[in-house]
Amino acid sequence: MGIEVSWYNDEHTILLERFDGRWLLEDYYRMVDEASALLAATPHTVHIIVDASASSLPPSHMVSGMRYALKKMPANQGAVVFVGPGAFITALIELAKRFSPQTTGGLFIVATREE
Repeated sequence: MGIEVSWYNDEHTILLERFDGRWLLEDYYRMVDEASALLAATPHTVHIIVDASASSLPPSHMVSGMRYALKKMPANQGAVVFVGPGAFITALIELAKRFSPQTTGGLFIVATREE
């Protein structure tokens, strides 16, 4: 359980971040650092799928985690698609969109990975 980061395709144009069960804020920071390093090593735009469909509730202080992620966002990050994030994570995403629309315009929420 926790958070896994891997390339979704061989062309390295899509990164998959899979949240499974219970995870800690420290796991989230590690994932952000790992994803940022992968994007920094890639010369083209990379889109991200955040599969939160098997995630439990996020840990407390997640707003600070979101601020950390926004600061670490690489220039080549494309769209970020959240899959099945649940009501609480959806509310956090909407909060981020409200407070930082210039950096969150490419965030999308879908129910399934097929969408």
